Amino acid sequence: MQISESRLERYLAILMMVASLIILWITLAHPIVDGDIWFHMLYGKVMVEQGSLIVDHTQFSWTSASNASVYCAWIAQIFYYYLYTIFGDTGVILFRYLAVTIPFVALMHLAWQRNVFWQALPWFAATISILSLYPSSFDKPELFSLIFMTLLVWNWYQTRQLGKQVLYNVYCFPFIILLWVNSHGIFVFGCIFLFFVGIGETCNQIFYRHHALPRKVYINLMVSFALSALAIFINPYGVGLIENIVHTNLAGTNEADLAQIRAWVSTFDAENKWLVIFANTAVVTVVFVLFTALKKRKIDIVPVLVNIVFAYFFTKYMRLTYLWVPIFLLTVVFYAKEIVPDSQKLRRFYFYGVTTLTCFTLGWIFYSNMQRSSAGNWPDLGESEFYSIPTEVDYIEEHYKDARIGNVYEHGAYILWRRWPQQKVMIDARQFPYNSLNRDYWNFVHANDMDSFLKKYPFNLAVISHKTIDLMDWFAHSNMWQPVFYGPGAALYVKGKELGNEQRQKVERAKALTQINDFEVAVYVLHTALSLRDWQGYDMLLTNMQNRFSSSKKKIQMKGFAELKMAMQAYDEGKFSRAIEFFDMAKDKNAGYSPGLSAAAVSQSLLDWNEGRYVDAKRNAMRAVFAQNKSFPAIYNLAVMAWQAEQRNIDGKHIDLALSPEEREILSRWRNALQELIKDKNVPKRYEKAHINAMLILSEDEKAQVLFLPADEI
Repeated sequence: MQISESRLERYLAILMMVASLIILWITLAHPIVDGDIWFHMLYGKVMVEQGSLIVDHTQFSWTSASNASVYCAWIAQIFYYYLYTIFGDTGVILFRYLAVTIPFVALMHLAWQRNVFWQALPWFAATISILSLYPSSFDKPELFSLIFMTLLVWNWYQTRQLGKQVLYNVYCFPFIILLWVNSHGIFVFGCIFLFFVGIGETCNQIFYRHHALPRKVYINLMVSFALSALAIFINPYGVGLIENIVHTNLAGTNEADLAQIRAWVSTFDAENKWLVIFANTAVVTVVFVLFTALKKRKIDIVPVLVNIVFAYFFTKYMRLTYLWVPIFLLTVVFYAKEIVPDSQKLRRFYFYGVTTLTCFTLGWIFYSNMQRSSAGNWPDLGESEFYSIPTEVDYIEEHYKDARIGNVYEHGAYILWRRWPQQKVMIDARQFPYNSLNRDYWNFVHANDMDSFLKKYPFNLAVISHKTIDLMDWFAHSNMWQPVFYGPGAALYVKGKELGNEQRQKVERAKALTQINDFEVAVYVLHTALSLRDWQGYDMLLTNMQNRFSSSKKKIQMKGFAELKMAMQAYDEGKFSRAIEFFDMAKDKNAGYSPGLSAAAVSQSLLDWNEGRYVDAKRNAMRAVFAQNKSFPAIYNLAVMAWQAEQRNIDGKHIDLALSPEEREILSRWRNALQELIKDKNVPKRYEKAHINAMLILSEDEKAQVLFLPADEI
């Protein structure tokens, strides 16, 4: 039976619609990956139990917190609290699917109204939008903003589509804003959308009457927008919410702190290729659609304005990228029929060309999802092994239920959800109450000036994320902190008296370490086992990884991790040259450990120097700097060796060092290297003598010594 051309095109349109939905849902198949959800649910619980929509921000931490900031999301927070209480993880994840599917439902509805449901372009737009919807799919009140933004844009295009019979739609705007202002702070951008719609439609009324709304509808629209502006004051904080938003955001008072949070980095600094591809493709698509409609005099000013404004917001912060998606989608659908060629031949070429491009994009997104999938099989649902630390909190409940907890930003909210009010935290994902702590905290995460931090913020139980490698290494090497337990998300250290190596080797492990599903999580835990020299745990983790992860790249990387273990063991045995070989082998397999390689090279260079192998000493010293270009011992030792080479007087002997011209060029810059080192006046105590000696060398003081530093601990 032969299928007609029009019927085939309808089948293909349905196929693209179904495929785009399936690929979207596959993309959403990830765990609850954002730690914010736990404090939102806790706020919802507190509101219900305390009978107030205004929560005291300071009651959750033992560090100083402030109520100066206003956070109004009570609808979303109470909703999530009941959703999780009744349905658990499943309810939260199903709501994610519902929320992110709503822009597609709006697209389908408008496409049917505009008689473009069977065209290819709406489904191409839907497909590329998947690239930008993923960052908005984290489980928190942000999903409410996606829903409300979609409703605003859809309602506006309903107003345009239905003509005169739209007063019901016109007066929906204030109700959407009213719900939004009480659900999430991004409601401000909904107001901005309405503002530019108002500006654009006013311009239409003055300059572009044949595409303007009927006068009666326009007047009612302006009244509706005025009511929307008033609606933002109907919240538990009243005008205080608006004053706070202006003060903290428009005045830029929290910009430095937000810069530390990934969601608030500039979109194109986030190294997210999906967002870059979406931005380029969306701009080309919407310009093509609007320009074609403009040539046919079938366009008004509003879509041009709002697409320009929200495309700009898209580039500003990664957290705002999803706001453009409903505008882009519904703009393309509304004007899609204007770009269909008149000739039958060109129309077919257009349809099948866009269909081919859509199918290719769908295939590429599907392939990317397969590569992204941590265990090689999905759905990968449940709770994130990074942000949820159930086994670690179980251990705290059993052994340290009265301890004062020092923790990282990512885990604070989960600990609060499980342990508050019995225990409080040092910091959590809220960020806004901790203005006095934030600057100190980011130094803490990078293990800078730890003695001062611990004196200022004393705690006796440290819950350290495996991801904070600098901090983990500091605690692992500290003689005042005993490692007692580690699970998939964090390691626990207890403060005590000075500990010996024998004591430090006693650490319990969670059984869940044999069930880690996320490859990246497993890699971070491996590093912790490496720092603790827990070789039994390291082998257990590596065996689990070898059983779970089967891709060729991961298999090669896991061989590198086995070599990394041998490198560390050789280092501990003082076989530095052998350690360097294994570190290099691991590095070639994408399993390198720069601090380890640098430390081995520093140690070998000192051994070479003491045994009179001065050329080898310098080459290994250079290798140490190349491995870790911010290592104080590596840079300082190389500079001291170069200083001696320039004097050509090592241990009183005039020696010609046989180095290559490139090596000599590197060594010739030793003064610049020392000058950079001495700029930092707050060097760790273990470097103080070297810091003074560097100044003496630069000033050509006779007291300058050939004084070297040992490698940092690894």
